[in-house]
Amino acid sequence: MNEYLSNIDWEAQLNNLNVEEAWQLFMAEINEVKRRYVPEKSITGDRKKWLDGGTLSAVQKKHKMYRRWIETRDGQHYQEYAKARNKAARECRKAKIRLEKTVAEQAKRNPKSFWSYVKAKTSTRSGIGDLKRDDGTIASTDKEKVQVLNDFFQSVFTEEPDGELPKAPQFTFNSPLTNIYFKTEDIRKLLTKLKSGKAAGPDDIPTILLTETAETLALPISIIFRKSLDEGRVPTSDQTYFMADKNSTSNKHPLKNSKAEKDLGVVVDSQLNFKDHISQATTKANRILGVIRSSFDHLTDHTFVQLYKALVRPILEYGHLVWQPVLETLQQDIEDVQRRDTKLIGHLKDKLYPERLSILKLPSLEHRRRRGDMIDLFKYVTGIYDASRPIFELAPNSNTRGHSKKLIKKRSRLAVRSNFFSERVVSGWNSLPESVVSAPSVNAFKNSLDTHWATHPAIYNPECYN
Repeated sequence: MNEYLSNIDWEAQLNNLNVEEAWQLFMAEINEVKRRYVPEKSITGDRKKWLDGGTLSAVQKKHKMYRRWIETRDGQHYQEYAKARNKAARECRKAKIRLEKTVAEQAKRNPKSFWSYVKAKTSTRSGIGDLKRDDGTIASTDKEKVQVLNDFFQSVFTEEPDGELPKAPQFTFNSPLTNIYFKTEDIRKLLTKLKSGKAAGPDDIPTILLTETAETLALPISIIFRKSLDEGRVPTSDQTYFMADKNSTSNKHPLKNSKAEKDLGVVVDSQLNFKDHISQATTKANRILGVIRSSFDHLTDHTFVQLYKALVRPILEYGHLVWQPVLETLQQDIEDVQRRDTKLIGHLKDKLYPERLSILKLPSLEHRRRRGDMIDLFKYVTGIYDASRPIFELAPNSNTRGHSKKLIKKRSRLAVRSNFFSERVVSGWNSLPESVVSAPSVNAFKNSLDTHWATHPAIYNPECYN
C-alpha cells in the first residue's frame, strides 16, 4: 500500500483543485488501495484455540488408528487405536489447561483476551421473546415479531425529503487565516496514534489502513485540510449528521430526586453509609465470578488467583478510601464475595475460610483495605499527595513510646465521622514502628509494612478485627 501511494505526486494533482475535487480524487485513490490490498473478509479456520500443533498431531493419529481398526477389525489395531485415543485425550486436557493458564495470566494487562475466551466458550444465544401488539395480542412467531418491530419503527421514524443536503450559508472574510498551518509531521503523528481496532468513520476508511500508511497519507491529508480552511467549507461527504427523533419526549421530563449519586465510580448516598455502592460492587463481582465458573473447566489454584486478582478483587476495592463500611453487615457482604470465590477450588471447598486464604496466599479484604489506608496515609505524610489543605496534624515531640511521625487523633461524636479516612487511620498509623514509617519510598514502605504485619492474625481471618 505504501509503495502504491508513494508513487502518486499528491502536490501536482491536488494543488489546482478545490477542496471538494481534491477530496474526491483522494478517496478514489484510497478506494483503489482498498480494492487491491485490503481483504474484504477474514478467513479463519475452525480450529479450537487450545488445539496447538502437538495436540493436533495426537488427534490426527487417533483418527488414523481408528480408520485402520474399522477397516481390519484386528485386535492389535484396536490396541493401537485405544493407546492413541488415550494419548489424544491427555494431550487435549493438557492443552486446555495451558490455554486457561495463559488467559488467566494475561487477564490483568489484556482483559480482551479473557472476554474473547469467554465468548468462544458461550454456546447459548438469547433470542427475542414474545412481543405484545397494541391490541393486546401476542406475536410469537419470527414473522410476527418482525412485523411488530417494523410497525414500531415506522411509527417513530421521521421521514426526511430526498435530495441533496441544504447548502450552508456563504460567509465572507477579509483576510485568510495565514497563521494556521497543518504540518505534515503533526498529521503523521496523529495517524500513527489511531487505534487500529476502532471502526471506520463516515468515509469508510479502515483505521488500520490509516495507521499503516501514515507516512504516505500525511501529505495529501494536510493539503486537503489547508484547502478546507482556506475555502471555509468541508467536503460534501463529511457533511453528515445524526438527526434525533423530533417526537421524543425524553428531554421534556423533569429530573427525579435521588438519594444517591454516582461520582467517579463511587455511589454516594445521603446517609454516607455507601450501602448502594457496596451492593453494586458485590453484584458485579459475583456476576464475573459466575462467568469464571462457567468458562473454566480446569480451574487450578494458580489460575484462580490470577483471575480473581485481575477481574474480581479490583471491583471490591475501588475507591475504598471513601466508602470504608461502618456497619458490620456491609463488611460481611464484601467479605462474602471472596468467601464464595475461594470455594471454586474443589479441594478447598470443605476447608474453613481462613484456611483457604492461607493456602491461596490471599489476605482478607478487610486487611487489604487497612493496608491500603496505611499506604495512602504514608503518601499524605511524606508529601506525595499534595492536599489542598492539611487533614492531619503531627503530634508534638515527646519522650513517650512511638515513632517521630505520630499524628494527633481528634475526637468524633458520631460513628460516621469516626469512620472517615482522616479519623480511622490515626490509631493504626501511630502503632507502627519507626522503621516502617521512615521508609524512603512507597515500595519500601509496603515491604516494611508487610514484614511488620506478617504475623498479624487478621491477615487471613477478618473476624480478628471485630
